[in-house]
Amino acid sequence: MTDAVSIEADRLRRVIARRIAAAINLGPVERAEMAAAMNIAPTRLSRIAKGSSDISGVELILAARFLGVPVGSLTGEVSPPPAAFRRK
Repeated sequence: MTDAVSIEADRLRRVIARRIAAAINLGPVERAEMAAAMNIAPTRLSRIAKGSSDISGVELILAARFLGVPVGSLTGEVSPPPAAFRRK
C-alpha cells in the first residue's frame, strides 16, 4: 500500500469511527442491537467505533441500513445533520 493510500485509509477509518460513535451516542441506538444488525459482536462494534478496527463493506452497509442513513453519511461523503442518526 502506498503512503497516500495508507493515509487515506487511516483518515477514512477515523471518519467512519466518529460517525458510528456519534450514532451510538446521539440516539436510542443500543450497541448490542446495532451489533446484531451488523452480524458482529458488540466488542467488534466498539473497536470499530474507536477506530481500532477496520469495517468491512458489508458491515458498513448494514450499519447504514440499521441507522436509516445513506452509506455516504458514515464515510463523510454526505454530511447529515446529527438528528439523521436518531433511529425512529
